[in-house]
Amino acid sequence: MRALVRARLDELGITHEVADDLTGMASGYTSKLMCGMKNFGWQSLPAYLDALGIGLVAVVDTLQTEKMRHRWTPRKRPQKLAGSGGDL
Repeated sequence: MRALVRARLDELGITHEVADDLTGMASGYTSKLMCGMKNFGWQSLPAYLDALGIGLVAVVDTLQTEKMRHRWTPRKRPQKLAGSGGDL
C-alpha cells in the first residue's frame, strides 16, 4: 500500500505537506508513513485513498484460497437464498 500511495503522490506531483492537508492528518504524517515509521490504519487508509482518488477492487486469490480451504469450517445453519431478504 505504501508503494501505491508513494507512486500516486509522485504521479499527481503532490508534496507530503499537501497530502497531510488533503487527508486531515497531522503535519509530517505522510512523511512518517512513507518512511515506515507509521503504518496505515482504519483512519488513515480511507483518508489517503479518498484524497488521492484511489479505489480498491476485491478479487479472489485462487492460490490463497487453495492454501486456506482446509481451514474453513462450513456453516451449520442453512443460508438464505439470494433475494430472500436480509441481503445487502
